[in-house]
Amino acid sequence: MRARGGEAVMRAILLQLPVQTHDYLYSRENLPLALGYLAACARSALPQVGVTIAPQEIMSYGGDARIVRWLEGEAPGLIGFGVAVWNLERTIHLCRELKKRLPETFLVLGGPEVTEDNDYLLRQGGFDAGVVGEGEETFVALLDALLRGRSLRAVPGLLLREGESWALTPSRALVERLDRIPSPYLGGIIEPSFLGSVFLETVRGCPYRCAYCYYHKSYPRVRTFPLDRIRRELCWALERRVKDVTIIDPCFARRPHLPELLEMMAEVNSGGRSRVQCELNAEDLDGDLVKLLARAGVNSIEVGLQTTNPTALDLIHRRFSPDEFLTGVRRLRETGILTVVDIIVGLPGDTLDDVKRSVDFLVANEAFDDLKLYPLSVLPGTELRQRAGDLGLRYRRDPPYYVLETAEMTRDEIKEAFVYGEEAVGEDLFPVELPHLETLPQRSAEDPGVVSQIVLGCAGEGSKPIAVTSTEIGQGLTIMLRKEEGRASLAEVRRLIEPLLVANPFTLVDWVFATDNFPSADELKEILYWSLRKDHPLNREEFATYSPVRSTQVFVLRWPRSGDQPIVTGIPSGEEMEPAGTPGRKVCWIAFPDSISNADEEGHLRSLGERLGSPGNLEFRLGDVGELNARERRDLRLRTAHLTFL
Repeated sequence: MRARGGEAVMRAILLQLPVQTHDYLYSRENLPLALGYLAACARSALPQVGVTIAPQEIMSYGGDARIVRWLEGEAPGLIGFGVAVWNLERTIHLCRELKKRLPETFLVLGGPEVTEDNDYLLRQGGFDAGVVGEGEETFVALLDALLRGRSLRAVPGLLLREGESWALTPSRALVERLDRIPSPYLGGIIEPSFLGSVFLETVRGCPYRCAYCYYHKSYPRVRTFPLDRIRRELCWALERRVKDVTIIDPCFARRPHLPELLEMMAEVNSGGRSRVQCELNAEDLDGDLVKLLARAGVNSIEVGLQTTNPTALDLIHRRFSPDEFLTGVRRLRETGILTVVDIIVGLPGDTLDDVKRSVDFLVANEAFDDLKLYPLSVLPGTELRQRAGDLGLRYRRDPPYYVLETAEMTRDEIKEAFVYGEEAVGEDLFPVELPHLETLPQRSAEDPGVVSQIVLGCAGEGSKPIAVTSTEIGQGLTIMLRKEEGRASLAEVRRLIEPLLVANPFTLVDWVFATDNFPSADELKEILYWSLRKDHPLNREEFATYSPVRSTQVFVLRWPRSGDQPIVTGIPSGEEMEPAGTPGRKVCWIAFPDSISNADEEGHLRSLGERLGSPGNLEFRLGDVGELNARERRDLRLRTAHLTFL
């Protein structure tokens, strides 16, 4: 804070870290709508406070060191982070680093992870306060109190540190009229995502009380945004040629005055210029409503079945009518609306046979276009978290709080449920996540971009090593040894790469080798020893059938004699190389280009077997690599850097 003309001035910067993926997909989709609401309200109520949202290139693409360095340079009086299950740990890491560099800056967290029973969050520290529940009015009051030097204990809706513990200030009432919250779209605070998508919130609150969900705790009453405002936001999106509009309302079919909203959307979005997605319960649909959804441009709907077991349904407070469900889904599919159906594995009351029956119900009735199975997350603040002991739920205490076993299902049975789901639908429920394998534009002093790819090679005559600093690295890094010129010294590779990863502990890593450069099994273990962060949140998923996404992945490329697409092989590490019940078997994911010859295929498999030291014990799961150079995979913000070892 500083004085200017007798007026106190404060700068605040808000950030929401993305869901991390190796291909930066969710970096391009990271849309900080909640932060936009906060900034819009603060600008309206406290114009003397400069509230901005961090640039997307920093917030969504940057590695840890890049984000910290940028914030250190900005040195605001307050930094606010939106936290959810996918970014909490990384956010806490950044807070700790920022406290070392900006000890006077006030650090505040907000979002669904900020609850009084989130033991993981409360153990971490590194931040000064948390905003609990609906945040707009609390955030404005927090800024005002800091600005005036007043006690924060008088601000309702905060989580504050008191010595070695945390305490809640009195709860804050919900905003009665949502039209008091300015639109961050219409106010020019946020723009569509880099993928050309927006989130649209038309209500707050949910009529249901599902025991696994926290949303209804934050918003227990259903309140609607004005129809005219939604119209203007939709027009704003269409003027910017937005491709996808995701309505984030829970149980959209139960929204008050839904027919009027859909009629307006059909008028504004005539011809389906933007694709619209939403979530609802199939039992809430009738024929007229489905027709209205289609006219409004809705092309994809997520339907939460969760389970068909009456015992589990009763425990989680869900209703289910088989006939009404099937009628609703059939109406959607007959209208041409893509229908995605969800099942949660590990619900209290569900046995393995119950999960199988839920899958069988959907398959036998052809009641989906896409079926998703998810492990239960026992989220902070939910009824299931509060009753976990009584219900026999054992779960991870760190994000994403996956269930480990229940009173009805062992760990092995939970995993078997996913195997059964894959076999029933004939699809991989845990698809391999590929990094950018194509060559990206070269980084330069004039156009540094975000370094997401490093190509290592031997120094040629007259060449000089190129330096890459840790603050240039993105949230994902592909390290390629593609030249067929012999393997590099592992010590030299470590010297070049390890410092970058130490400074960016949450950066996802992909090692990509050419067949002739692929290390031996012992050498690969050594590389993974120093480049794999075992406590990364991505490494906690234990129910994938064969090929879980991990924070560090290994791929091998081989270019056939004909064609310009490589054979791509994913090599798992450690215990993941051996599926349950088959000790000694190593399961690899592999995708062949259509034009490959038998000789190239056999040569590649033979070479891999020799490198891994067990040619007779290899098992391959066939995948589809798709178009590696597809336009939609390219990202103009990402760069490659060439490093040489001497």
